[in-house]
Amino acid sequence: MDTPSLPPPPTAPARPDEAPPEPSRGARIWIGVGVGLVAMVIAAVIAILASNDDGFPESLEGLDRIHSSESDVFEATLREFALAGITISGAMYGGGDEQPVLLVERIEAQDGGIGSIPLQATFDGAVSGFENTGAGEVDEESSVEGERSGFEIVCASVEVVASPSMPAGEATMCGWKGQVIGVVFDFRDSDASAALDTAGRIAAAVEAA
Repeated sequence: MDTPSLPPPPTAPARPDEAPPEPSRGARIWIGVGVGLVAMVIAAVIAILASNDDGFPESLEGLDRIHSSESDVFEATLREFALAGITISGAMYGGGDEQPVLLVERIEAQDGGIGSIPLQATFDGAVSGFENTGAGEVDEESSVEGERSGFEIVCASVEVVASPSMPAGEATMCGWKGQVIGVVFDFRDSDASAALDTAGRIAAAVEAA
C-alpha cells in the first residue's frame, strides 16, 4: 500500500527584519523522514492530543546535543509541523565539529494512540520519507526486529548520499515503539543487528528525558 504523502512543513519563523531561514538539503532529508512517519500515524490515529515537550537529553551515547544554526532550523521546522493533533520533535548529536553522528526524531500522542500502531507501519513511513527526499536508499533485506530495554525495535542498513550537513556513506536506521514513536539514524556503523542494542539504549534515554 502506498504511503500517504503530505505537503512539506513550513520553515522556521523569521526574526524581525530578517528573511526566513531556508532549510538546507540536510534538514529537508530528516524533515521528510518525520513527515513520512506522521503520514503512517495519521492513517491509524484520529483526533488525539499531542505533547509539546522537547523530550531530548543534552547528551546521548557519549555525544553532546548539537546547538547550531543547522540544528536550530531542523528543530524549529519539525516543531512547526503539526497535523491532526500529532507533533514531531528532533535532535542532533555529535562531537566538537558539530557534524551529526546521531539524529533522533520522535512523535508523541496521548490516550494510548501510539501503542495501537504497528511498529513496522511507522518504520515503513519513515523509510518512505527518507527515500522520497532522495536522501539515500534503505537495504530492506538487512531489516531486523527485536526487543531491547522493553522496546520493540526494527533496524536496517542505509546508504546516505552526500549532503552539506550530513555524512555520506553507510549508516543504520532504527525505529522503536514505547510511550512515543522514535526513529534514530546512526552514522557510526552499518550493522543493523548491532544497531538493535544501540537503539534500545537511545530509546530508554530519550523516553526518560
